[in-house]
Amino acid sequence: MFIGHRQGTRCGHRLRPVTRLNRCYGHGFLHFITFSCYRRIPFLQAEPRRDLFLRLLEQVRRSYRFVVVGYVVMPEHVHLLLSEPERVNPGTERASRPLPHESGFTRKTASVENLVKG
Repeated sequence: MFIGHRQGTRCGHRLRPVTRLNRCYGHGFLHFITFSCYRRIPFLQAEPRRDLFLRLLEQVRRSYRFVVVGYVVMPEHVHLLLSEPERVNPGTERASRPLPHESGFTRKTASVENLVKG
């Protein structure tokens, strides 16, 4: 979805004013998602953490049945280009899930200091 200039955004067949974020699902659009690590700390610089992120992304991809068209994993942020999920409309179901127990993340090990150490 692209947010337009002052006139509005095109979502499906309607032009909507840009007063807030407009989410458009069900039209077969690709979705570009960017997120940064906490305080832009380079958590993903270490190979084991990048591999963990990719394993978790694959678990979520399989669970929600969407296509990862492309991705870039940088040390402190990630870019994803995704298809719409087949299983659920992300606007109606909580898209994030707790990290799986087998990933080894607990409140204690997920502290900033432990993640930066690697």
